[in-house]
Amino acid sequence: MNESFTCLRPYGQVQIDTIRHAVSDNLRDRSKLYVGQVLVKLAGLNLYDCYMLGKLLDLHCKACAVRAGQPFTVSHPKLNKPLLCGDYYARHDQRPDHTAAPGFVYPKHLHKSLQITHGSLYNSHCVSQQGGVAVPRKLFVLSLDGTPYTLLQGALERLPNLKKLFAQGSFVQMDSVIPTISSVAWATFATGVNPAQHNIFGFVDLDPHRRFVIPNARDLSARPLWRRLTELGLRSIWVNLPITYPPEPIAGIMISGFLCTQLEEGVFPRSLLPVLQKLNYIIDADPQRAHTDPTGFLEELFLALEGRRRLTWDLLEKEPWDFFLLHIMETDRLHHFFWEAQDAPSHPYYQDFWRLYKELDSFIGELVARLPKDCEFVMLSDHGFCQITYEVELNVFLREHGFLRFSNGAPADFSELHPMSRAFGLIPGRLYLTDNSEQTRTELMTALTKLRDPQGHPVIARVYRREEIYSGAQLPRAPHLIAIPYNGFDLKARLSAQKLFTKSHLQGMHTFDDAFLFVRDHRIKPQPKPRLLDLAPTLYTLLGLPIPHEFEGRHLL
Repeated sequence: MNESFTCLRPYGQVQIDTIRHAVSDNLRDRSKLYVGQVLVKLAGLNLYDCYMLGKLLDLHCKACAVRAGQPFTVSHPKLNKPLLCGDYYARHDQRPDHTAAPGFVYPKHLHKSLQITHGSLYNSHCVSQQGGVAVPRKLFVLSLDGTPYTLLQGALERLPNLKKLFAQGSFVQMDSVIPTISSVAWATFATGVNPAQHNIFGFVDLDPHRRFVIPNARDLSARPLWRRLTELGLRSIWVNLPITYPPEPIAGIMISGFLCTQLEEGVFPRSLLPVLQKLNYIIDADPQRAHTDPTGFLEELFLALEGRRRLTWDLLEKEPWDFFLLHIMETDRLHHFFWEAQDAPSHPYYQDFWRLYKELDSFIGELVARLPKDCEFVMLSDHGFCQITYEVELNVFLREHGFLRFSNGAPADFSELHPMSRAFGLIPGRLYLTDNSEQTRTELMTALTKLRDPQGHPVIARVYRREEIYSGAQLPRAPHLIAIPYNGFDLKARLSAQKLFTKSHLQGMHTFDDAFLFVRDHRIKPQPKPRLLDLAPTLYTLLGLPIPHEFEGRHLL
């Protein structure tokens, strides 16, 4: 028997095409739904809700709803305790035979069942439990760019709201990506795959003529989370994530991060632009100003943070959402230009450094208070930070060692390489071979490992071949070698540089092993060490969604 009906949801209609009766005696196939003669009025429900109820309910259970959009209640005569939400079992029931988690007993046999199969099986909300009432599950993600685990851990006495919050879940150190730069990190976060799959290898790349280009969201070769959530029928809000430029038409809202230079070009839907202008919202503080007017640059950081705070309150009040990500870029900017101030009370910007963190702590305390009661909450950073000892110009190194030559004097890009050139570099630590020979690769790896600073300290901790750390269709576009420096040596690749070791206005550089992750009300698996690559499957788990097979990481809960 085939039927067609509509599942009403707060933000529209999801069509469920096929329902048919079938007989089954097991729950082995997760792509199908078996419910033992359960009455399910699909007012306010969807297929994934039904799938979860099918795992929990047997012949004697009921699920009812008063009308569209109202919560439903479930009861189970064999249980003498509150019924846990379906996503609890989705996270904890991982055995091949789908036997139940501890404390719950499935019926030995399922009788005549209702079987639902459809490609949009997972176009859904997750459900959570509030006193026997199931309600839609939401997820809020707050990302603090470049904020080290060790900095937060050591500053919790200064930050009372974060201290209180971190006591309510798991706060752990996390590994970033290679190379450790925000464009690659947030592309990895947003797609759940490595750079040779998502196609972002740095902030700067080259076109086929070896001229500089700046990759953006159009260059992603893997589906990002905002597109996946839209396809799943979920409404999402994305504010300020770097890899979201240009904004993509989604079910929800997208406001681009700093790759966007004009606010008018970075907003979807465009009808939101007057709201942003009224709130004095700015995309980013101008990093160039930090070189000439550090006090004015700090003022811009506080202005940008205040704009994000106002926008967040406006969106929380007016917009429906299932997933909300707010990205704070100001922490990364602060660390790049004022890192030395954090531990030096006599430093002229010591008070300002910690004032920004206190403002952020106050904002987080108010944010947590304003979120829905059952909202999942995640915080993370994309990398850590440390003080710069030297900036190291790799193209100067390549010239000095005979790997790089140009046909004309001062080049603007790599389009005019001398025929004798064998290698060139892009930030940070990306090395491309023009002859792709094993001899050049071996020579260059050996030379890099021997590099010492003026005081005799080694500079390069390790050099990876691309095949060691990347895999995927975009591997031919990856750098042939990736140099990983010891902390303190910031790898640059300026074509105009004349000295190998330099210092500039920059004070802080990125580190690989000191990002952080916090998940409220959950325990994060401590081993192996969490990676940024693990975030996409973890977010799917928190939303109660099946993890796509393309994701390369593991869920951490």
